[in-house]
Formats: sequence, structure tokens, C-alpha cells
Amino acid sequence: MKAYKTQDMKRFTSCLFAGDNFDDFLTQEAEITTCCRFMIDGKVRSSWYTDAELESKKVEEYCSWRDLRPVCFDLIKGKKLPESFRIVLRYPPDKTENLLKRESLDPACAGGLFWNIRYEEGKLLCISMASPAFFTADKTLEHVWDSFTEQLLRENGIAVSEDTE
Repeated sequence: MKAYKTQDMKRFTSCLFAGDNFDDFLTQEAEITTCCRFMIDGKVRSSWYTDAELESKKVEEYCSWRDLRPVCFDLIKGKKLPESFRIVLRYPPDKTENLLKRESLDPACAGGLFWNIRYEEGKLLCISMASPAFFTADKTLEHVWDSFTEQLLRENGIAVSEDTE
């Protein structure tokens, strides 16, 4: 787990809310505080979908960021900055599997790969978190996810520094 402090908040928020840069991620949850606090549980309610939709859309366990991004953007846009927001994004299982196979890791070792994006008190952090499927003292999964996070941020032109506070 590493915390990355953005050097260019405008670039990061533009990629996050206005661009499709992170649309492949799944939204575990989001909490946005403006005039009041809005909380979004990203867990898909499969009963809302028809059987045909479930089969054809390949609905995941959590809503995609692609689907929830416009909702979250509507909540934060305006003349005033939000008081805070916290968004937990999960790397999709199929992409997690591909990433771990490329790194010669067993995909079964990962319970999930996450970003916890937090904005508060004028500071924007992206915290990379790797959740192992079972206890292990080996930190390879964590290191792979941290490296991938750094690469993805860099590829999207998002300058960050490691937050040591």
C-alpha cells in the first residue's frame, strides 16, 4: 500500500471525472460531501436487471466507474469545491487476472486490487491497496499493484509524489 499525493489536482480530477481514463475500474463505493453528504454503494443489485441483461451485459458485482462517473461529476461540479470526497475503485477481476499472470503470479492470490481516492482539506491522495485472498508474508502482490498504479498514473500524465505524512 502506497499513498500518492497529486501534484496537479486539476489534471487528476479531470482524468477521474471528465475523462474515460479509469472507466474500466469498478466502483466499490463513493462518498461526496458538498451541501450534504452523498453516499453511493457500488454493489450491483442484480434483481434490477432482467436475466437477458445479466447475460448480455456481463454485469459485474460492482457498477463500473464509467456508469457512475457522470453521477459523481454532477455532484461535485459548480463554483465551489466539494468539502471532501472518497471514492474506492476496484480493478476488474479479468484485468487483475491478466496483470498477475503477466507478472507470473497466481491470480487466486488476489482478493482485490483497489484505489482509495480521497480529497479533503485541499489535498488529493490516491492510495493503492492490494488485498490478498489469504494471509501471506510475501508482499509481491502489493509491490506489483503499487508499480502498476505508478505506471498508470504516469501514463495519464498525473504527477504524484509518495505521501509520507
